[in-house]
Formats: sequence, C-alpha cells, structure tokens
Amino acid sequence: MTEHHLRVGAAVLPITPPLGIDMLGFVNRMRAGTGYGEPMEVGAIAVESGGQRIIIVSIDMAVCPLDRAGSCPKHAVLINFNHSHGLPGFPAAVKLGGQYPEYTLKERLFADYVVEMAVSAAELAISRFEDAEMELGVSAVEGLSVNRRERTKDGGTILGWNPDGACDRSVQTVCFKRKDQSVIVTAVNFACHPVVLGKDVSEYSSDFVGPLRKTVKQVLGGECIFLQGAAGNILPLEGFNQSKGMEVEFGTKLAMKAIESVLNPVEPATVMEKFDFASTTPISLYRKKVMKPAFSEAQPVISAAEQWICFPYEKLPARQDLTAEIERREEQLAEMLANPDPLTSPNTVRYHIAWAKEIVRTVDEGSLQADVEAPLQAIRIGNLGICAAPGEIFNEIGLAVKEKSKAKVTFYCGYSNGVLGYFPTAAEYAYGGYEPSVSHRGYGQPSAFDPQCESILVETSTRLLNGLFNE
Repeated sequence: MTEHHLRVGAAVLPITPPLGIDMLGFVNRMRAGTGYGEPMEVGAIAVESGGQRIIIVSIDMAVCPLDRAGSCPKHAVLINFNHSHGLPGFPAAVKLGGQYPEYTLKERLFADYVVEMAVSAAELAISRFEDAEMELGVSAVEGLSVNRRERTKDGGTILGWNPDGACDRSVQTVCFKRKDQSVIVTAVNFACHPVVLGKDVSEYSSDFVGPLRKTVKQVLGGECIFLQGAAGNILPLEGFNQSKGMEVEFGTKLAMKAIESVLNPVEPATVMEKFDFASTTPISLYRKKVMKPAFSEAQPVISAAEQWICFPYEKLPARQDLTAEIERREEQLAEMLANPDPLTSPNTVRYHIAWAKEIVRTVDEGSLQADVEAPLQAIRIGNLGICAAPGEIFNEIGLAVKEKSKAKVTFYCGYSNGVLGYFPTAAEYAYGGYEPSVSHRGYGQPSAFDPQCESILVETSTRLLNGLFNE
C-alpha cells in the first residue's frame, strides 16, 4: 500500500471526577457532585493519508476557556466539548454556579488531569493506526429537540419551546471500517444541549451522550465519539428533568438514528443491479452495489485550515455602571442571605457580582478590549467536511454553513477549540432574552458579541471549508 491510503486509529479513555467537584451550567445549583450517572470519557480519532494527519478529540466537559486549546497543535487538531450541564468545567474568570463560589484546588487539579488524558487519548489513537475506509451517513431525527427561543406576548423571549424556530433535526455520521467491514470508530454529530437532566440530579453525567455512545458501540462495534453541533439555541424536547431515566431514552433514540445512517450511507454511493432468476415464473432480483474503488485503492484527500478572527463586542460597559450594579447586587445578596428562601438561590446574584467585579478589574488594569480573537477551523476528510467554532453557536448559523458547503456531508461543531460564549443570529437581538442579553456574563465577557458575528461565522467558515474542496 502507498502513503495515500487512509489510515485511522481511535482511543477512548474514562475520566472520572472525584466527589465534591461542582457541575457547571445551572447557576442556581447549590450542590457539588454526589454520585455518578452516565460515564464521562475523552475520545480521539486520528486520520492519516497522503502524508497529512487530522486529530479529532471529544471531551466530556461543560466549558473550556480559549487558552486551554493551545496545549495541542491547532490547525489540524479539533477539540470538541460535550457541554452537558452534569459535567465539570475548566476554571475560567467566572464560575457558573455550584456549591463553591470559587474554583477549588480539587477542581483545578481535575481540569489539569483531563487535559493530560486528552493528550493521552490522541497519542494512543495515533499508535493504533491501521488501514481503513470511511462511510458517511445522514438521518432525520424527529421528536427529540426543539428551538428554545420561546416568544412571549410582549414580543420578548424566554427559554422554552419555539417549534417554529430553526432546528437542525439531522444526525450526521462518519464510520471508519477495516477491510473486513468491522468498525474501528464511529463519530456522531448532532446539535442539542445535553440537558435532559436538570439541576436536581447531582450525579456527574454525560447526559444523553453516554447512552448514545453505548448503544452505537453495542450495535456496530468499535468505538464511538460524539461531536456537539450548533446547539446554542437548541434544547431537548423534554429537558431539565428532576430525576434520571429520560437521558437514556433520548440517547438510545438518537443512537438508533445514527446507526440507521451508518447502515444506509450516502457516501459511498450505491446503485441497484438487476439479476434474472428462473423459477416456476420469471423473477427479477435486485441487489445493492457499492460504487467505490477497491479497499486498497482508496485515496481520500485530507486537509485542514484555520483562521484567527477578531470577534467584536456589541457595547462595552461603563465603569460607573458596573460599580453601581455591584453595590445594588450586594445589597440584594445580603437580603437573600438574611431571609433565605428555599426556592431562590443566592448563586443567581453572586453570578452578576462576580462578573461585574471581573470586568471592573480589566477596566482598572487597562486590559479591556473591544473584541476577542479566536480560531475558526475547517477540516476535509475525503467527502466529509467539518467546520468548528469556539462558542455556543445558534443553529441557524450551522445550517447556513451546511447549505453552502461543497462537502457531501458536513459536520458543524460548536464548542470547539475553546468556548467564548453565545453567538446568536443578528435577527434574534431584537427579541432580547438570555443569549443576546445576559449569557456573556457567565463567560466573563464584557458584553454580548456584536450581531455582525453571525455573518463573520458563516462567511469565514464557508470560505475555509470550500477552499479545501477547491484543491
């Protein structure tokens, strides 16, 4: 075989947090982890052909600041985060709820451990290189996810159901197989917040992602990794459950659709061949024939591109407004602590205080900037295209990139190579609500990102990806 043949390796390693580490995502959750639900993993796929190599890493963690992504080579390495709210997160400027207002030493040590496990998974995947072929699949998924930007009577928005809003109800897969058709690894791309479980479940959990992976591996064999999509405004149809169980149902249903896409791939293409069969009456038999070169002749193009982009903020806050908010919020917090209400969490107020103090610090240091720089990434593996962006990307943006893509199948991966915050569409700013108005605080950003970031994300990602297919 020549150097042009596809070689693939995969590795999955468990990552288990010690009890007493906060799970991030629900600001009003007051308890650290007390047990274990769906398992956490870090998985890696290494792909090589024609002297080019791509590494894809999937990590079960909630969020990751941008500087953590620099621990690995950038342009040909994709690091994607599950974003389940039942998982710990890497230490950042502002902590998104939990039992402890600041990151503990145990939490920092665990985050460092996860980084090392991710590197180990990538190295192990490379050590397992073997000849392979790939198949691409897409299946429709109904009844699992929904746009969460629910409209109110006054023209605003709350988190809920917006069944008329954009929602990518498709699951994409790439399955790497050996010559004997046994599976090496399957990667599944789907866009949905892993929040089937709510804040009342205090067990560490990968949410629906764990049952998804388990089912795919049981049916197809090999390993399975999950790549989170443009899930910024997408929720499970039935989310935030107070007890366990629904995450297994969700993950299993999604897995069956992923398996369906593997068993009926769109790439390589198939044709139906007709055969005559003699019996007591003439019979025509039809059989699928795969239209692809022999296993030993496959030579997929592998390439990657990356561009660092300055994402502008919408409007920087004034220092006097920040200090006034700190004073007002601290009075509110003191009142809450003096008159505790079991239905109200003081974490929701601490969240705003921590953010305002962090931004005041940057103002006083002179380090407050009008934008933040981060990478957009595109990867080509044969007829598969992958776009990756470092944020909670609204679903419409992922759909727009897929529509413009020249790839046969396109994965759009949010939560990749860092997570800066939410990137809504420009049209959604007029409706207000959590994502374009408040969410930036949880990520330590001084402001929401400017509405023009939608066009930056779509145009840059499309250009990067289609440029790989023009080669």
